[in-house]
Amino acid sequence: MSWFFRMEKVLVPYWLVTLCKIIILALFGSVTFSIAVILKGFFFDLDKTIDSTMWFVLYIIVWYIVSALIFFFIRNKWLMTLLFFIVAGLFIMFVDLSNWAFYALGFPIGVLWRNYERTWSGLYDKLPASLYFILFILLAIANTSVIKSFSLGMPTTLLAAIFVLCFVNKFFQQQAWLEWIGKISFELYLIEGFWLYTTKSLYVGHSSFLNLLLYLGLLLVSYLLYLGGERLLQYGPILL
Repeated sequence: MSWFFRMEKVLVPYWLVTLCKIIILALFGSVTFSIAVILKGFFFDLDKTIDSTMWFVLYIIVWYIVSALIFFFIRNKWLMTLLFFIVAGLFIMFVDLSNWAFYALGFPIGVLWRNYERTWSGLYDKLPASLYFILFILLAIANTSVIKSFSLGMPTTLLAAIFVLCFVNKFFQQQAWLEWIGKISFELYLIEGFWLYTTKSLYVGHSSFLNLLLYLGLLLVSYLLYLGGERLLQYGPILL
């Protein structure tokens, strides 16, 4: 899958969701529906007036561009992996955006795993799923009660995420429902914060059954957005 197509897979759902958010906010009088507002939203809503949780979209696009450049010029796996970690270090040191710094190591670790998957898989297969779960719980406890600094919280949070992914992959291997969640995960991310924020008056202090319905609605809308984005992409490149 080319980096250009990857960007489309990110931007098309993002634009669809952003347009829907603008319409909803305009109906409630929070923003003025205009071309300027739409363009601002489409170009990553940098002042976060539409949805502050969407900072991650620009972050993904930047990493895709960086990845395309590194993959184009570098063939050596070791050097390629090192460059990803160097870029992550630059994000941590020089980008004045706390979220970017906190998640900076995610992409490089993914590249590290992909480039040396056979090396890691031998160790991964030998360890039981229960061990990954225990390690995740211990790190989660440490992050919430012991670790107070950003510099320690960043790597331990990422490590905890890796442990829980290892546990899920081993314990629920090849589960159709997990594959389905993974398929709609980006669309789920795009609307989760906005959905929960705008419906909080419904689920705060109400029954668990109503909460369940709201979360099921979140999954349903995410799936419909996924289908809509896939249908648009079937017509060919949109960004050209």
